[in-house]
Amino acid sequence: MLDISGGADAAYLIRVNGVTRSLERGGHPSAQSLFIEQDVLPGANRIEAWVTARGGDPAGPALPLRTPPPDALRFTWRVRGDEVRPGEGGEGTVFMHPLADGEWSCVAAGEMLPHSLELRFVAHGAFEPPVWTRADRVDAAAVRERVLAEVARLARLLDGGEIGAFTEAAIPRYTDIARALPGGPDPATMRAIDEIELEAVRADPAFMLASIDPAAMRVAVEASGRLITCSRGDGTAALRARQSRGPVIDLPLAFAVIGGQLRVVR
Repeated sequence: MLDISGGADAAYLIRVNGVTRSLERGGHPSAQSLFIEQDVLPGANRIEAWVTARGGDPAGPALPLRTPPPDALRFTWRVRGDEVRPGEGGEGTVFMHPLADGEWSCVAAGEMLPHSLELRFVAHGAFEPPVWTRADRVDAAAVRERVLAEVARLARLLDGGEIGAFTEAAIPRYTDIARALPGGPDPATMRAIDEIELEAVRADPAFMLASIDPAAMRVAVEASGRLITCSRGDGTAALRARQSRGPVIDLPLAFAVIGGQLRVVR
């Protein structure tokens, strides 16, 4: 688990072993506990952060801060391991042990922003690595049309009410979550829950998928080219569903090429 706290003036980007896990633009204090087990590798692991002032781009080039820093341009983080130990009556107790931590604050004009930080830790024990580690390395431009075609296919399935076929495409995702959460729901249970929730979304009389403009879609690769992300030009999910009540529902997708096949893994 990764615990993060950012001041109201801090914008930041977090990557775990090269996989983007959080992007905050600032404007309000933030506190997150990120489930990163899905991207933890057996042995050595690296978590990176880039922190800049609110309104800046954490992924942009480093430039000197030209004004005195705001008071809330600060950032703290901690990665911890959780161990479940069996207790009486078969009930387990969760014990937390810190693995690495750090903090930073901007203290003077002239500092280079974004400021980069990293945490390194070792994950002990024998466990399967993330599904994307078995994927082929690809170039974003080379797989762009293939990814957009799959996004369009998934949109048609969802729009047409073929929920079972839609969730079938994400079986590697359910399997990988179950791998990272031993003792949690199995893949079939997770898939069944998703199908119930998606059926409820589609039952809304105002249900409508947001239109997809292929030219405006952003296809990128992470994790040394093994994980493929697809989003709209404004950074929102490729698939978005409107409903009569509540916010727009984002259905984020990430892919990997495994055994020559493009699969949904996130």
